[in-house]
Amino acid sequence: MSTQDFPSFEDLFLSEELDSPATRQSDGAAAAEAEREQAQSASSRNIDPVAASHSIIEDYRRYLKTMLRPNNSRIAQEFHRAVDEAPNLSKGPILQLTPPYAPGATAGELIEQGVLHDSFQSLSPAFSMQRPLYSHQEKALKKVRDGRNLIVSTGTGSGKTESFLIPIIDSLLREHAAGTLGPGVRALLLYPMNALANDQLKRLRELLADKPEIIFGRYTGETKQTYSHAEAIYREINGADSTPLPNELISRDQMQETPPHLLLTNYAMLEYLLLRPEDNAFFDDEHSNQWRFIVLDEAHVYAGAQGTEVGMLLRRLKDRVGRDRPLQCIATSASLEGTEKRIMEFGSTLFGEPFEYDPEDESRQDLVRAEILPRPKVATWELPSSLFDRPIGDDGLWNALHDEARRREGDNSLNVYEVLSEERHIVEIRALLAEHSLSLSEVGQKLWPEASEEESMHRAHMLVLLGSVVLSDSGVPVLAARYHMFVRAAEGAYLGFREDGEPVISLDRQVTVAGTDRPAYELGTCIKCGAVHINGLTDDGYLVPPDSTRSTDTPHWVVLSEEAQSAELDEDDLDESDAAAEVNLPPLSQLCVACGKLMDDTFHSCPNGQCRSTDLISIRVLPKPEGKLETCTVCGGRARDLIRRLLTDANAAPAVLTTSLFQLLPEAADEESARKVGAGRKLLTFSDSRQAAAYAAPYLENSYGRLLERRILVETLRDDEFSEGAPIERWIIRAGQLAQQSQALSTRLSRRALLEEVGLWVFADLASTTRRLSTEGLGLARVEMSSEALSRLKLLPQLVALFGGDARIAEDFLNILIQDIRHKGAIITPDYVSLNDERFEPRTGQQTFRFDGGRDAKKKVYSWIPQRGTNSRRDLITKVLRSLGQAGDNDRNVDTFLRLIWDDLVASEVLRVPDPKNPNYALDSACLLVSPGTAHEWFECDTCRTVTAFNVRGLCPNGWCPGSLNIVNEDDPDVAQNHYRTLAQHMEIVPLSAKEHTAQWTPTEAAEVQKRFISGDINVLSCSTTFELGVDVGDLQSVMLRNVPPRTANYVQRAGRAGRRTGSAAFVLTFAKRGAHDMSIFKDPVSMIDGEMTAPFIQIENDRIAKRHAFSVAFAAFLREQARFERTWSKIADFFLPGEELTRSRSGTAAEPGMPLLKEYLSPVPGEITEALYRIMPPTLHEELKISTGGWAQDYLELFTDVATEVTDDYQTLDGMRAHLLKQGHGRRADAYKFTIRTMVDQHLLGYLAKKNLLPKYSFPVDTVDLQTNFTEAGSKINLSRDLLLAISDYAPGSQVVAGGQLWESAGIRHLPGKKLHSWSWVECQHCRHIQTSLEEFQEDDTCSHCHSSLPVTSSKKFLIPTYGFVAKQTPRNVGMTPPRRQWGRIEFVQKFGDESTASEYADLESVEKAQVLIRSWVRTEMGALETGSNLRGYWYCDSCGFAAPVEGGRPTEHQNPRTLAPCRIWPEMRSLGHTYQTDITQISVPTFLRTDYADWRPAMYALIEAASEALEINRDDLNGTLSTQDGIPTMVLFDTVPGGAGITRKVRESFPEVLEAAIRRVSDCGCGVDTSCYACLRSYSNQRFHRELRRDLALDLLLHMKQAVDAERRE
Repeated sequence: MSTQDFPSFEDLFLSEELDSPATRQSDGAAAAEAEREQAQSASSRNIDPVAASHSIIEDYRRYLKTMLRPNNSRIAQEFHRAVDEAPNLSKGPILQLTPPYAPGATAGELIEQGVLHDSFQSLSPAFSMQRPLYSHQEKALKKVRDGRNLIVSTGTGSGKTESFLIPIIDSLLREHAAGTLGPGVRALLLYPMNALANDQLKRLRELLADKPEIIFGRYTGETKQTYSHAEAIYREINGADSTPLPNELISRDQMQETPPHLLLTNYAMLEYLLLRPEDNAFFDDEHSNQWRFIVLDEAHVYAGAQGTEVGMLLRRLKDRVGRDRPLQCIATSASLEGTEKRIMEFGSTLFGEPFEYDPEDESRQDLVRAEILPRPKVATWELPSSLFDRPIGDDGLWNALHDEARRREGDNSLNVYEVLSEERHIVEIRALLAEHSLSLSEVGQKLWPEASEEESMHRAHMLVLLGSVVLSDSGVPVLAARYHMFVRAAEGAYLGFREDGEPVISLDRQVTVAGTDRPAYELGTCIKCGAVHINGLTDDGYLVPPDSTRSTDTPHWVVLSEEAQSAELDEDDLDESDAAAEVNLPPLSQLCVACGKLMDDTFHSCPNGQCRSTDLISIRVLPKPEGKLETCTVCGGRARDLIRRLLTDANAAPAVLTTSLFQLLPEAADEESARKVGAGRKLLTFSDSRQAAAYAAPYLENSYGRLLERRILVETLRDDEFSEGAPIERWIIRAGQLAQQSQALSTRLSRRALLEEVGLWVFADLASTTRRLSTEGLGLARVEMSSEALSRLKLLPQLVALFGGDARIAEDFLNILIQDIRHKGAIITPDYVSLNDERFEPRTGQQTFRFDGGRDAKKKVYSWIPQRGTNSRRDLITKVLRSLGQAGDNDRNVDTFLRLIWDDLVASEVLRVPDPKNPNYALDSACLLVSPGTAHEWFECDTCRTVTAFNVRGLCPNGWCPGSLNIVNEDDPDVAQNHYRTLAQHMEIVPLSAKEHTAQWTPTEAAEVQKRFISGDINVLSCSTTFELGVDVGDLQSVMLRNVPPRTANYVQRAGRAGRRTGSAAFVLTFAKRGAHDMSIFKDPVSMIDGEMTAPFIQIENDRIAKRHAFSVAFAAFLREQARFERTWSKIADFFLPGEELTRSRSGTAAEPGMPLLKEYLSPVPGEITEALYRIMPPTLHEELKISTGGWAQDYLELFTDVATEVTDDYQTLDGMRAHLLKQGHGRRADAYKFTIRTMVDQHLLGYLAKKNLLPKYSFPVDTVDLQTNFTEAGSKINLSRDLLLAISDYAPGSQVVAGGQLWESAGIRHLPGKKLHSWSWVECQHCRHIQTSLEEFQEDDTCSHCHSSLPVTSSKKFLIPTYGFVAKQTPRNVGMTPPRRQWGRIEFVQKFGDESTASEYADLESVEKAQVLIRSWVRTEMGALETGSNLRGYWYCDSCGFAAPVEGGRPTEHQNPRTLAPCRIWPEMRSLGHTYQTDITQISVPTFLRTDYADWRPAMYALIEAASEALEINRDDLNGTLSTQDGIPTMVLFDTVPGGAGITRKVRESFPEVLEAAIRRVSDCGCGVDTSCYACLRSYSNQRFHRELRRDLALDLLLHMKQAVDAERRE
């Protein structure tokens, strides 16, 4: 079990000595009072997990119910029931307790035993000699003293650091006592992040303050070169009067002159230290022969390719400093499960040194685990249960505890901590949670079975609060706790009908109604009218759920409708791409909901002879949409994604949860922080993907901001000024004042700026395209024409007469028409509001109306009367006149009435011309009044469920809708539980500021963002993995995980960011997105919560990674050689462009170019480099790297030449654009290019070479390419790089990337002068589906290399490898509410099998039905990946300029060079994007399973992949699979996605029985139908093109067949 929330080093060793018992007794009352105050303060500032979990899941359920609005009341009621009663939307809160550790000897006792040197006493009082160490710390220091290599695996917060720090300091003290402690590094403390090194630095300052003989220093990217600069930074951080200790080296100059005994750094900086000649003092000079220890903290993070990188780095380090003597290697790690042998293998592979574990000989056990302190198991007293029912913050429990302590005052051996430890509920809760975490409800019910679930949960939390604030003498709480809650994504609502005709809906994916064979279809509703749609395929006269058939046809929508005629298309919804307003639709038909049979409307029962049901419903089968627009035949609406499904994406749902959690956070404790944005609230959110984290920040800020704006607008209307209606401008002014009072807007804004900001809020609400989410659509604001404006209408008296003398109806009628104009965006705003602002998307700019002429979307013009189809105004007036009997023959009065109304609105200047250049009209907003919606009666349509304040004869205000209005009851669930209405009325008015913190920032920008978060200027930090380890971000109550982390270690670290304050029980909220890994963990989150993880697997024999380390060895030697001649380079300009005008050094002199010297140095390879590579590289790679012939060096020089060409080309292109602007007289714009050039060429040489794969780069394993953005100042602040395997999709032309709060779009393929990207031919074999590739055109007689069938060469295509990366559009856009576009049409395949390395066989050849499984591992297999775009047609690509765009229509007739923007006249050709690479694979063949359709094999393959990821703690992104054919039978190919291989598939082969069992469990136990699959079992984003093939029953067929063979082998 993971251990967290324990005292820090300072708490354990640096606090003052405890008072004597007598003193404690005399001061008992004061101490008790102080503790009581601390307890109350801590309790009041905790998130109540019971209330929080209830609030969060209720918010989430309300949100889900708002997503779909079925217009069928029975279906709507059933949908609400399904959401309310869905049992599997959330898990938790789950309570985790972390037990205390067993004590060992004190430092004083160890000194007496001779384990520690006598001089260790001199560390007192900084290090208590009387306080016991933990038992595992004592054991570790003895093993280190004995010279053992060691892994300390004791979990987070267990004092792992002291386990190595104490023996290392003792070793230094012994050296000093012996007089041998001279300069030079003795111990390297290596950390995965700067934050951990900084934390260690603070400890060393306190511990070694009085030990000047022990020198220490931190050397990271934050360490300044000169002492003066470093001292200034030191004082800025630690106070103006602070002074560095004499034994702390704070500058690089100091450490380069006299290396410290203790060197703290991270692995990326260690790479630089090994490279730079100025750092030779650490490795090669007179003080470099004293190295003794290498310590890796948080070693469990070194998994996969990153572990391989660090393993190679350590081998290079040892070759520099420990060639003639072994170095002692120590690793600290989170709790690792598995055999000791496996953990020792991890240590040996990582360090390249022996680790052993002899179970019979403790002295030969190089592993230390934690020992748990035994706690009282028998209770001696009990707190009354009634006290636990008191509210949080009540003193009852506290007073009762101290009463018991005072009763026992005669027993001096007991203090309050020990008294509470013997309390019955404390004893029982420890016993309950000793083995694993439990839900809080389970804990409560077991402790108080007589209480209700809600009561018992509250009691359990009160118990945890009490235990968390009662501390032992050493600062350990009685209970250290953390709460965990998981909420899962929805992946659809599935509608079927019972035999009684009643609808039944499930939120689990189903193709049949549970317990029956009646079909269930995915439900969707029209976002405009709520019309119910179901998703299906027509197959031989039946409507079948798409997942129940192998048909490759595209599913389509079927609308439930009884209207014989479909609605005419609403002309207002048409855009310029719509060629016609008529769509030929099939007539109404009927659907048998018992079997899915389709029939015409003449049948009264099902004609299916095996069914004969009379359960028939009226439907219309809709044609598949052409293009991206969908049409609703009920309302005539036409829009993209018009039919909404219950699919929660990875952005909106996490934002809903984050908003809910943020609102629950307490204000900052100190007044200064509480005055900052969000009242000082802080929240970390984590995403695995840097893109997800980058987009989450602006998305959350935008979505939360919209909610807050709406809340302020509604709150403003509560003022008496608006009770009878007030002008819109007053709404703006008063809302602005409230926004400033609540700190939602700065008080420093000028009046104009305030009007501009709040004016946007108001008019975006008034003209909202999503009217149902506006204040008006929620029934919270009534917007109507003023009496003055009405009085100007000459037609008003006639209208009153028309409606029988009822002036209210006449006014409501006019207001409906005016409302329609307003919601089209045809409104004249004050001069401080711009309709071009992005918040008016997708309909920005001034919209206008003309009387006739039809819709002109391009010119933003609507037509009052339609030219094509109809519109809502005509339909409304037709409906109204018909109800009055005034429509006339053939509705002849309708257009006349429209004309009269139009003319009057124009004549009265209710409609005015906003722009003299455009003779069309818009509504004058000065004619409008606003009043609070709660002061008026509201109505809801019984058909489309539109809410309105205007009632014209009970008719729905939507012209197309035949429904009638009913008075709204505010207690109705549809109203009371509307998610957005609830927030608009009750959300706390607290602003929120969010920023991303990912590797896409440059280091300088990232540091600034972190600083602003810690200071409280940013509330929410959206992180990838950057804040996962050890970052001190102050007082955090909670963290939000936007997806389930890939490994337990990641979860433990992320969860551990919160609740570090004494008395704090953290709350961790995790969203399980639609993905197999997330959903699998959601089923049983306890395994991840409790924090035990398998030892990371490292494959050190990766030739691609090894080659880069060979490059580093050579470049380091080259730099050292050149330094002898005083040649140095720090910037890329110095090395590649020394003679260019804009790149010369500040002195004006040019450096000597580096490239010719490097070529000379490596031709031939110096002997000492070859010898070093033989020592460093694994023997199995010597031949692969061509060490003996120097082949690796030739590759290196070729890559270097390409990079040099790229740098020169970038410089010349930018300088040419600068010169062009200067020539045209645009000096200011030219200066901007000068800045961009300077930013580019001033990049540090070593970092740039790593980015270009010429040196190791620990963030990106291999083959990185850029999305080039450095043409602008904003682009120069970010660094967009991806492995090429991912980049062909993530950076594909047309794809969008969020970075630095802006949206960048890929515009083309990067070219280099003199370099041509060659195109390969490819074709898919129709027999075995193998992708055959060729450098040449295919010939008619070419055959498949796998199955030897003839290839369909006439359908061959071309692909290219974008070796030099991609180019972004030069102008980024602001991030809106629409997620970035992604291109994903990947095909992955085995191009050529490599060398078979190992094989396993499982067989049952004795049974009647034989079963055989052959598993072969291959190395150096050639894999291929193709990206064919979202529509699988590829991209238009110009091989002249690099322009590229997705194929979505005909060939572009014109385009621009994406880098220079110059017109290009070369015709683009169609290309896919590709990448080929070598990696490791495992091939799984089942010769006895004779089915040959890939659809029978693919479900089992994905089950095995997902199971391997879960069971073996493998990051899912590091493992994938494809199918191939062998001897005419499909075979599964699992492959490492890391080029070169990370040993993952080999691990799968070795653990195959375990993986197979996990795969069977996965597909046997899932809530979806057995004849389909879902994201909890088989589906993922990456396999979406196969979703309909993925069925659990098919997976089980093959997996159980394989199990038969495995079980037979086990029996033998």
